[in-house]
Amino acid sequence: MPFGPFAEPDAHHGHMPSDPERGKDRIKNWPKNHPHRHAFVMLGNETVFICHLTQHWYEEHRYQVIIEVELPPDKMREYQALRARYPKDSFFLANLEKDSFTLPSLQAGDHKEIRCEIFRGIPATDKSRYMAWPWNGVTPVIPDITVGIKRMVYYRPFSDKMNYPSTLIYLLFGAGKEAHMTNWQTKEPEFDHVLSLQEAPSWLPQDQLKASVIVDIPGQESGGSPWPQALCKNHWPEGADRYVRYRGEENELAIKIGRTAWFSLKVANSSNPCHDGGEQWPPGPGAEAAPPG
Repeated sequence: MPFGPFAEPDAHHGHMPSDPERGKDRIKNWPKNHPHRHAFVMLGNETVFICHLTQHWYEEHRYQVIIEVELPPDKMREYQALRARYPKDSFFLANLEKDSFTLPSLQAGDHKEIRCEIFRGIPATDKSRYMAWPWNGVTPVIPDITVGIKRMVYYRPFSDKMNYPSTLIYLLFGAGKEAHMTNWQTKEPEFDHVLSLQEAPSWLPQDQLKASVIVDIPGQESGGSPWPQALCKNHWPEGADRYVRYRGEENELAIKIGRTAWFSLKVANSSNPCHDGGEQWPPGPGAEAAPPG
């Protein structure tokens, strides 16, 4: 039985395996990926992108993936209406258990569509990380929908041998007037941040926006340590003016921050590096949280 993200990778023993047990399981099956459920946060109102919720400790989910997808016209109108009705909420797409797949198979072009469901928000947890599929028992706002895979925007497997970059790096991508960003991830400890800009930067040509570019954040030097990779709080409030550097070059280019769709450390890490569990956005359906700042 395939298990999706957030759960421990032990489907047959009926308990949460310890780290040594999990290690043995990895060795036994290495390097094969098994079909799983995957969760993605959704971005865009005109062009829809989905960003995979990363798990740096779980083989099947140790990938940073961005996909442009296409909803059927009637479902697209339904999705747009939901976004208009709940402008402060985030939406998540998850493939159905009966349509499990591996992320490498998407990159390989083995799938042209995903049979999935869409959820409004994500149930919060008071644990240091999610221990089970968070939407168990939750009714999707759009059930059993088939979306087309238009193109893979970004695909990168992680490795524990990767070094942290010397500055905080984000991927910037989008289409038309819509632009989004997600932090360029490395390894544990790590945070997972996905946000939209209020508008596509005028300094970035459309072909590069669609392909995705790397930008870094002036003043966010890490010195090769986990900080600021494991930021415990989102410091980019909606409406803020910020500056980035294209490919680390010296020119600072303006962007205007939009909504954060996802900020969390409770999925990406096997052991939460933040003593208070770190900020999570969205905080949960119907819940209120202080705005980032």
